[in-house]
Amino acid sequence: MSGPCSGGKIKSRKRPASNGILKVRSKSMSAAALSVLAVNILLAGASYAQKAEPVRIRFVDGAVSATVEGSLRGRQQMEYEAAARASQTLTLRLSVAPARTFSLKLYNPDGAEMPLRKSGANRWTAELPQTGDYGISVLRTSPSPGDSSYKLIVTIR
Repeated sequence: MSGPCSGGKIKSRKRPASNGILKVRSKSMSAAALSVLAVNILLAGASYAQKAEPVRIRFVDGAVSATVEGSLRGRQQMEYEAAARASQTLTLRLSVAPARTFSLKLYNPDGAEMPLRKSGANRWTAELPQTGDYGISVLRTSPSPGDSSYKLIVTIR
């Protein structure tokens, strides 16, 4: 008889290298184990879906305008935020290359999207109803591959 307790040879099984895939050896799992596994998978997925913190637009002392620039590819977007007071007017001027590859969105301090009124070529304004941090999203809308660059001038008066 050859087995682990009989003094015979013991065959060792090498464990395959882990490639990040969970292997279940049991033919059945308890409901509790399945629940724990499901929660862990959902939490791992949620961490990848989180948005980055917006970049704060800072105004030099006494200035009413600030400029931000960037480059995006695919359907990327960039989030900014700027502090403003109630009854101020926000003006956004956007220069892009190539043309017509970006759009803008404005959000109030509560996170609700606000309308932007076109006030000239590549220029939009909004009357700000409350004091707080306003969100500005610069979205690349072009389906073509490659990068698009932008320059956004934010004015608050």
